[in-house]
Amino acid sequence: MKSITITAKVKLYPTSEQMIILNKTLSVIRDVLNYVSAFVFEREGIRYPELAHALYYPLSDDSECI
Repeated sequence: MKSITITAKVKLYPTSEQMIILNKTLSVIRDVLNYVSAFVFEREGIRYPELAHALYYPLSDDSECI
């Protein structure tokens, strides 16, 4: 099966209030990605089902793991 990637470049013009919310959102995303990256790095060779089982609920809850 062939996959196609489509990329769009957009420019945002957020208000000051939206910029604050956007920065908070991006900060949380960065923290989650760093947490997952460190988790995987510590467990070299972990398979996706194990990773999903270990991280899905801690990351989907509003937990303190991050």
